[in-house]
Amino acid sequence: GGEGFVGLEAGGVIKEGTLRKLRANRGGAWDRRQVKLVANRILYSKESNDKATERQIDLARFSLRLVQSFDGGFVIELYCPYERPFHFRGETAEHTCEWMEAIRNELSRMSMMQEERDQLDGHLADCLPARLRGARLGNEDEPSVPAQH
Repeated sequence: GGEGFVGLEAGGVIKEGTLRKLRANRGGAWDRRQVKLVANRILYSKESNDKATERQIDLARFSLRLVQSFDGGFVIELYCPYERPFHFRGETAEHTCEWMEAIRNELSRMSMMQEERDQLDGHLADCLPARLRGARLGNEDEPSVPAQH
């Protein structure tokens, strides 16, 4: 079927397929959802490509956990202390683990990108004030900075 990894050229989808999602109303029911893992987000809907029912989860706001369910199986939990958690599981333990790994890899990629941005910010903090100081002192070697009015 439509399970498995898909190249990023196909609309930026990292992984897509069917998972069960625990209802938010604490009814304990697991509803079948079509799920796509894309850069920074999980999209899920009742039917494949159903924009009317599509919802999204911003992965930057959630931690990933693997928790044991009452029936002894494992469940993917997306946890944030300020929002309700999301719970997903596959049809088999292996299926759940495949999704867990794909989400973990995306969170790792996001974390590496954030570290690179932080390093760049540090380099810019070291670089820009020196250029601005040089311009204020009238140093001809540095570009002049127009005064803010």
